[in-house]
Amino acid sequence: GPVVDLPHFDKVLHFVSYLVLAGLFERAFPLHYQYKGIFGLIAYSALIELVQGQTQYRSASVADLIANSAGVLSYLFIQPWVLKFSQFSSPTNNTHE
Repeated sequence: GPVVDLPHFDKVLHFVSYLVLAGLFERAFPLHYQYKGIFGLIAYSALIELVQGQTQYRSASVADLIANSAGVLSYLFIQPWVLKFSQFSSPTNNTHE
């Protein structure tokens, strides 16, 4: 059985996974992140769900897509805080005084 048996816990995992993925993507591609990154990660999530729906052992889930998208979009709200308190400064925010 599942390790954690809480209602909708899998959606929490989807949300957190895409929140972290958005942060990692922003760190890897900071100049291209804002809109291309959002669109790209949400499109990636939709593609994964569509592919899962084509298999016999998995199914597509609109709820998963919503949780994934919410994770990506939520990163935008916490991004300034993450960059401010990160031990590593963002390459786009480096200032050499």
